[in-house]
Amino acid sequence: MKDNIKYIFIILLISCGLYLFYDFLADAAYGEQNWIFRKMSYSVVESVERRVFVRKLDYKVDSFSGPEFFFEAFIEKAFTYGHESVKETILMEGTEFPYSLSFNSRPTPVLGIFIKRDQLSKFDSSNSVWGYLKRPYLADTILLEIRGEGIKSGIIKVW
Repeated sequence: MKDNIKYIFIILLISCGLYLFYDFLADAAYGEQNWIFRKMSYSVVESVERRVFVRKLDYKVDSFSGPEFFFEAFIEKAFTYGHESVKETILMEGTEFPYSLSFNSRPTPVLGIFIKRDQLSKFDSSNSVWGYLKRPYLADTILLEIRGEGIKSGIIKVW
């Protein structure tokens, strides 16, 4: 009887080990499947290097008295990462919304910049945090919110 329990335990351990090993191999081969979802550049330099940059946008920081930070807003062509590397850029073809509003959403470790929820309706399409465009320009001024721990929020107007 003790031998049967021992063998069952060994089989369970081997099964768990094989499952974890397979999961590790699948992640190593395919990662987080970054090539499936639309991506954004976090700076104009990155956008230019990826060859998706379209144009810089004007902006004004309103009502913010927190720490200084570097900000830039721009429009770029829609893209995804490649199958082999996040450094590879694949333009999204056949999409109805071939442009995106991009900006450095984490300018410092303590600050985050977000599109205000009520502003998402100003885009041709959007998900819960990003706005997508049919044409490479904004039809209206977009309000972004600056948030951070222990920091009074502020607004950035982008046009």
